[in-house]
Amino acid sequence: MTSFLRWVGDNIGTQLGAPITIELLEQHGLHIHASVASTLILINRIKADERARILSALRNCAEHGELHPDDLQAYRAWDEDQACTTDCSAAARDVGAVTSLLYSLNWAGEKCENAYDYEQFHVLALELFQHMGLKLEQAETHMGSAAAGLFIQMEPSHG
Repeated sequence: MTSFLRWVGDNIGTQLGAPITIELLEQHGLHIHASVASTLILINRIKADERARILSALRNCAEHGELHPDDLQAYRAWDEDQACTTDCSAAARDVGAVTSLLYSLNWAGEKCENAYDYEQFHVLALELFQHMGLKLEQAETHMGSAAAGLFIQMEPSHG
């Protein structure tokens, strides 16, 4: 289990252009004197409100050109990585959700007993896709040819 770290203090913004030291306290009382780069590696182990304080101070100093070059480089690399991680995670969740939904709908479509059931299912699937803003092209991109089967209208049986 990952232990949380407590922020004790730092010199962010107090000595313009000097290397920053951030003081952290491990749950068993161990004091950690960390650089910006080291702190950013551990950032998710720091309590949320204290983490926000550290990141806010670093962001402010970076925007005003007040960080030591090494600290600025570490902060920019971390910030860029966070932006990519956030964008990629959201996109992956969206693609995963759509793909899962499409496979479920395809499975349900295969269980239809007759053309009437399939036709009703087909109407509901299309309504759901419109509600989600999903188009056939997107479905096929995420799922391949299996998605196309959802949009093929079966001929009603004449019996």
